[in-house]
Amino acid sequence: MTLQGCPEESNSLLSMDMQILFKPNSYRVSPRFYGKIQQLADFLRSHPDTKVRIEGHTDNRGSAADNQQLSQDRAQAISDILIDKFKIASHRVTAIGYGDSQPVASNETPEGQMKNRRVVAEVLSNQTRQLKKWTIYSVDQDIQ
Repeated sequence: MTLQGCPEESNSLLSMDMQILFKPNSYRVSPRFYGKIQQLADFLRSHPDTKVRIEGHTDNRGSAADNQQLSQDRAQAISDILIDKFKIASHRVTAIGYGDSQPVASNETPEGQMKNRRVVAEVLSNQTRQLKKWTIYSVDQDIQ
């Protein structure tokens, strides 16, 4: 995992990419990935005036309705772990699914599809100024 500074007027936006693998058409998060989510929880704990918005995204394979639901389910799964396992107050966590409506890469290649299957966590202060941004890529593949 690397931290990368992204230029912004206030220089407060940082991005940390995390890879959490999901089985095809699944939103279950394997416990082996909880350490990555814990890093987000630790940041939230150290900044109690922040909230997080978990955004789910998919590639364009499958129906739009199925992609919408899968993206929502994956975002909600990450939110539930933050709330249930890491005890982040539920009023600080929001989950939203965007389906395949906000691609970050071409869906014409497997690599592009992989980049589009992601969950992004945006951490916001009470003034709604973005502090940090995580991208959790959800690579559909069978995992043990």
